[in-house]
Amino acid sequence: MDEHIDNEVDEDQLEADAAEAAGLDSDRDTEQEVETAIRLFPEVLTTKKIIVWHDDYDELIESFYPVQLLAFSHRGEPRSRRCNLKAISFIPLLVRLAKELDVFDIMLGEQCGAGLLIQDNGGNNVLQHLMLSDPWNEPYNIEHHETVDSKCSQVLVQLRRMGVFKKEDIQIHFLLSILCNVEMFFADKRFRFLIEWYPSLLIHRRWHPLLYAASIRQFRSVFEAGIKY
Repeated sequence: MDEHIDNEVDEDQLEADAAEAAGLDSDRDTEQEVETAIRLFPEVLTTKKIIVWHDDYDELIESFYPVQLLAFSHRGEPRSRRCNLKAISFIPLLVRLAKELDVFDIMLGEQCGAGLLIQDNGGNNVLQHLMLSDPWNEPYNIEHHETVDSKCSQVLVQLRRMGVFKKEDIQIHFLLSILCNVEMFFADKRFRFLIEWYPSLLIHRRWHPLLYAASIRQFRSVFEAGIKY
């Protein structure tokens, strides 16, 4: 039984790795190379990738802009995604170029946040995806989840410095609620980033973080932040 599960995990990992390899890779591609390519072909920023999911009963068609696919990679079935560690660091670059070239504002208006706030088929935007931890990749692999937390935190810091991620976005898009509702791993770096920027969220009546603190570690972090702020 365990061997069967291990084989399934290995196959899922291979599929996800193959999907990532087809896109941007921070170990291979430089920001300068990517920026040069986009300036030559700016239309790629607004060209959607169509993904067709099939199973024994139904078919689902989803479409994503490139900036959305930098946040996650899929493993061959709907809603089954993991953080795209190889490409996530390019999100600020694509957002900066989209803002500079006005490619999304012309199409959708300023409310799209240079692509950052466009909802995908599941109703989520890039900021919300940056709150997630991997739901399926070895839940007890703490090192992996800490890497995801660090990479996402770095992107959030950059987006804030660029002025495209605003304080009010945290509450408008329920970012703290999404972050604290992840059961397998508590993203401490992202939690502290959000709370240090917007500490009054700790006393929000509608969705206090303590309500989502399922683990002792989560409870301790939320409680300590409440004492501090």
